[in-house]
Amino acid sequence: MLQGVALAKRGHRAEAEAGIATLSTLGSQRFNFCGRSPSVFCGEWYRAGIAAALGDDTRAVSLLPPNFGTTGTAHRNMVGEMLQHYAPFLELIKPQE
Repeated sequence: MLQGVALAKRGHRAEAEAGIATLSTLGSQRFNFCGRSPSVFCGEWYRAGIAAALGDDTRAVSLLPPNFGTTGTAHRNMVGEMLQHYAPFLELIKPQE
């Protein structure tokens, strides 16, 4: 993800989009990018991070894994920092009562 985010931040949109596409082709493969037990969600987080770095907030939120809003660290990770201004993201991470 970091390479894709860096490309996006430097204005290399096509290359960053290619990173999203590559991660999308992994489909339901499980991989250990997050330093935890292998999960398909890591790829979703990475795709969302690249989309957020491209400034496509709507797409970024749509790419987040279903459990993103329930994780205690959602507001502290890179994706959260890039989307902290975006109301639909803030709604997603708002604690449920």
